[in-house]
Amino acid sequence: MNDFQSEKLWAGMQSLPQVANEEIRQRDGVRSGSQPDAPASELDVKRLRSALKVLSPDCSERDWTVYRVGALANSTANHPRQADEIKAIGVAWASGQLAEVPSKSWHKPGEHGKARRTRFEDTWNRFLTSQYTGRRVELGSIFWAAKEVGWTYHESEPESSETSAEGDD
Repeated sequence: MNDFQSEKLWAGMQSLPQVANEEIRQRDGVRSGSQPDAPASELDVKRLRSALKVLSPDCSERDWTVYRVGALANSTANHPRQADEIKAIGVAWASGQLAEVPSKSWHKPGEHGKARRTRFEDTWNRFLTSQYTGRRVELGSIFWAAKEVGWTYHESEPESSETSAEGDD
C-alpha cells in the first residue's frame, strides 16, 4: 500500500476492500462501479423508459447533465451490450420524444449558450471518457427521482412509441 492509499484509509474515505478493488479495476482498465469478473446483466429498459417518462427533460442543468444524461452514460459500463439502446433512450428522453411532450430546452439555447440538442453528445462522451475514480452517479438516481414525483412501475405497462436515436427535430 502506498502513502496515498494510506492517507485515504486514515481519513476514512475508503475501506481496504474498496482500495483493493479500485487497484484491480485500474489494472484491468475497468471503470469504477463496474464489475470486472461478473457478466453484465440485462438492464430492464422498459422500466427505465417508464421512469424517464415522468421526469421532465426541461429540468435544472445539474439534473439534466449529472443525474439524467450522466447516469445513463455511466450505466453503459455495466450494460455494454445495451449501450446503443441506452443512448437512444437518453436522446428520446432529452428531446421529449419519450413522453411525447417536446422539450423546450432541446432546441432553445440555455445557460451554456447552446441548446441541449447540440450538447447531448459532448455531455454523454464526457461521462464515458471521464478519468474520475470516485463513486459515479448511476441509474438509481433516475428511479429515485421518478418515485419522488409519484412514479410506480407495473410490468404490464404498455410500451409507447419506439425510441429513436435521432430525437425530435
